[in-house]
Amino acid sequence: MRYIDTDLTVPEIAAELGVRSLVASSLARRGDTVDIRVQLVQAEPEEGLLWTGSFDEVISGLYGMYGEAARSIAASAQVRLSPAEETRLGGTRTIDPATYEAYLRGMHLLYKDTPEDIAQGLVYLHEATDQNPADAMAWAGLALGYSAAGHGPLPPPDVWVRARAAAERAVSLDSTLAEAWASLANIRFMVDWDWEGAEAAFRRANELNPSIAVSRMQYAWLLLVLERYEEAVAEHELAKKLDPFTPFQLSLLGWCYLYGGEVEKAKEEVRRLFELNPDDPGGLFVLGTALQMEGRHEEAIATHERMSELAPFYRWLTGTTYARAGRREEARRIAAEIQAGEMTGFDAFGLAVLYGAMGDVEATYRWLTHEPNHVWRAAVVIDPILRIPREVLADPIFDEFLDRLGLDLPWRRD
Repeated sequence: MRYIDTDLTVPEIAAELGVRSLVASSLARRGDTVDIRVQLVQAEPEEGLLWTGSFDEVISGLYGMYGEAARSIAASAQVRLSPAEETRLGGTRTIDPATYEAYLRGMHLLYKDTPEDIAQGLVYLHEATDQNPADAMAWAGLALGYSAAGHGPLPPPDVWVRARAAAERAVSLDSTLAEAWASLANIRFMVDWDWEGAEAAFRRANELNPSIAVSRMQYAWLLLVLERYEEAVAEHELAKKLDPFTPFQLSLLGWCYLYGGEVEKAKEEVRRLFELNPDDPGGLFVLGTALQMEGRHEEAIATHERMSELAPFYRWLTGTTYARAGRREEARRIAAEIQAGEMTGFDAFGLAVLYGAMGDVEATYRWLTHEPNHVWRAAVVIDPILRIPREVLADPIFDEFLDRLGLDLPWRRD
């Protein structure tokens, strides 16, 4: 969609994407019939048409048509498909048109990644499961939608219960559906703290379909929690290649780089993001933290204050940045303002991080164990942005929490 009205040439687009050739297509829908016209265009060493084809099918047979088109493109590019890829592209699952349309609308809104869009996306995904309760893809989409809501600042109280139910329903309906395993993996990771079970499910999802960007990205974050940084970067970079223009992919990749102390790489991803959206709160989140890690505290504070104006639910991070800059009165003022309002799980988590930055053991424990809390809670022991200082977590009051987390933390053994 980024290139729909572009003035860039084919070689320029290919260079921007880091590829040697492009697939160009047009689509027309007439009632329940879809026609696509596809071209494979070589970009280097010179521009040229490698192959052209056309396909038409009723919506119920779209999966078969997409598979046929993909196999034709692969053959024209002299790409040899693996047996697993042949099996995946040969699928003939029947699509219910009304279910499929509701699913597409819902997923489109989820990837806009605002609380309002996610909420509306869930409406469409519920419509999809109501239209066809036997459609595993619709249930997997619904699970992903609830997971997206659960990651946000205002998750519904039962969001993860609903996410789990939808993911398990999807797997039970089709155990070969990658999206179903990806949604289940995310719940094992974020909610259950079942590190081995989550990794097994992510690996299964990526084996079934290596090209789901969000699954690659979520797996990268599991690897970060397990302190396997190089593997995490490789997965996250692959996620960006698969989906280079979704803002949260770029901001989260920048955040990923901060794990390894690669501040300049993090800032470079944010610069790319700001070309798409100069006021993206996720980008400001990462940039301000990068500046703070460089000791540029006043610039970090200004950046996070701007972030808080655009996304007030992140204001606890601004307070944390004040605390790390030694401006404790401003940090305490923000903490008091949050506590004076209606408390959410996201606020409780943020207060734990904020009080941790101030070295207040009792307040950190109180808000870290407050219920409801947020699914980011596991990050407080390893994330360089959110990490509570080890001298705070070393207090015996945190032993039960850290034991339940079940991570190998060498500093606890020292």
